[in-house]
Amino acid sequence: MYLLTALRSLSWNSIDLTKELTVSTKATKKNFINLQWVVALGTSYLLFSGSNRLAESPWELIIIALLLASVLALYNLPPSVFSQTIFTCVLTMTDTLFVVVGIALSKERSRLSSATSCSWAIW
Repeated sequence: MYLLTALRSLSWNSIDLTKELTVSTKATKKNFINLQWVVALGTSYLLFSGSNRLAESPWELIIIALLLASVLALYNLPPSVFSQTIFTCVLTMTDTLFVVVGIALSKERSRLSSATSCSWAIW
């Protein structure tokens, strides 16, 4: 219901629409950094869970290093960057890509480990 009311209140003039869809000033640098930590820790958990060894392929370590580097990069950006719409779009797409790759690698590893355990059971 609230969403429908909010959509009706939007003006569909392209200039006004871009002003209304820009990120508010309350979306601070701290919020983005905290969100990036959640993505980094969640994806790292996906990559490390279900495995006896810490990392079985270098891709897992590369993804985790990139996620941690992205958190460090966010710390060094000026606060004015965080209010730009393009920044939120790029960050959302890259975080989604990292999570999807993490899920894919986790599924591949679990598939390979189950195939390996089955082959050991035959011997």
